[in-house]
Amino acid sequence: KPYGTTAGLYKQRVGKNCMALDPVVFQRAQISSAAVDWSGAPAIGLGLQDLDPLQIERARQILRSKAPSSGLLELSEIEFLQGLEAVRDGRVTHAGMLLFARREVLARYCPQAQFHYVFHDSETTVARNDIDRMPLLEVVERMEHVFVGPLNPEREIELGLFKLRIPQFPIEGVREAVLNALTHRDYQNPGEILLRHSAKELVVTSPGGFVDGITPDNILRHEAVPRNRTLANALVKLRLVESSGIGRKRIFRSALVYGKRRPEYSTDGFSVTLRIFNQGAHEALAALIARLDAQGADVGLDELLVLDALRSQDFIDVSEAARVLQTSREDARRVLPESYSKADTVHNIGRAALFVAAMAAGRMDLLDEATQDRVHQPQRAALFPPLFDIFTAAKGSGAHAAWLSGAGSSVAAICSGEGVREVAAAMLGALEGAGMTGRTLVTRIAPKGAEVATVELLEA
Repeated sequence: KPYGTTAGLYKQRVGKNCMALDPVVFQRAQISSAAVDWSGAPAIGLGLQDLDPLQIERARQILRSKAPSSGLLELSEIEFLQGLEAVRDGRVTHAGMLLFARREVLARYCPQAQFHYVFHDSETTVARNDIDRMPLLEVVERMEHVFVGPLNPEREIELGLFKLRIPQFPIEGVREAVLNALTHRDYQNPGEILLRHSAKELVVTSPGGFVDGITPDNILRHEAVPRNRTLANALVKLRLVESSGIGRKRIFRSALVYGKRRPEYSTDGFSVTLRIFNQGAHEALAALIARLDAQGADVGLDELLVLDALRSQDFIDVSEAARVLQTSREDARRVLPESYSKADTVHNIGRAALFVAAMAAGRMDLLDEATQDRVHQPQRAALFPPLFDIFTAAKGSGAHAAWLSGAGSSVAAICSGEGVREVAAAMLGALEGAGMTGRTLVTRIAPKGAEVATVELLEA
């Protein structure tokens, strides 16, 4: 990493050598890595007369709609700007320029603040190609108008007596994607923010790689590290963004609740690209999530990420869950609570004893009661919502009992006599009815337990 010496020189280690750096290059490296807040520095040459009153009033209206009791709304214009740190010590900051400068001023002093929107009506044709330099709040408003209009159609699916409307691209996710790009891009980089929009996907590319420490593999868990802290703080005060990295999670959640593929981040070191997908939406999964939400179930982002992973595979183990959730193996297993009540513990111990007794006595009629659980199945069901529907299907087709096998997602059922294949088919049907796929395996109970075999080795 670049560093400064006590002699006032800037250097960077290259192999075993320390090479001198140009001060301008050093400063750009510090800004790119978020070590220095470019947005909080004064915009040289700008004065209050270069700010657009219409943009300032736009900011007031946004804040009034989101937090009508905010104390900022009671301030005079100059105090309002100072409260947002758009003005410090009487000087307009870069954040103030990006938010409130007149268009011609922005084009002259910050030409890299360019936003490029492209709409593809087919793979090879462009129906709309807008290139603008405008204050950031106007960019956000314009994109919202695009994605609440006919360029972002919705489709409806039946959900009992109601209908679920699924947009191509959820407006909440689009808004967060645009705000993230505007807030965290590298404004010393001459590139533009490019938003490509088609029926298949939405691709947002912004100049500057990830800030040190953030990668596509930890972006959901890493603490927020704003490259432009003053700008980010102003948007927090306007209630447009959160300061805790929630926006990234909203981008993912807004897609996953509609059964769409999880969004993808990537970087080449010079820019960051976010892809939000429309193709491959799973209507049955969207309907399941909507029903769970209507029932008051707490389907969090972690559960949605696991459900998305299960769309393309029959099961998920702890290692894969850790990768999908971008967390450690230990945290991935922490779906269960840390402690249990005495009543729940006694309940499960009693059912374990009943299971042994029922099997010894041949009382198949007691097995359903013996497999009732309070310790792990209710918690695991949050990760695997069809669980209890599969239990019901199995027992309704003749199984004596059904339960979650270990940590899941396998489900076991015990049957006797004929009809085993029907039970298996019913269980698979319940799973597929929830928009998932799986396979069944019919086995027999081994009449003996573990055996020790003695092998005599013959001498040659």
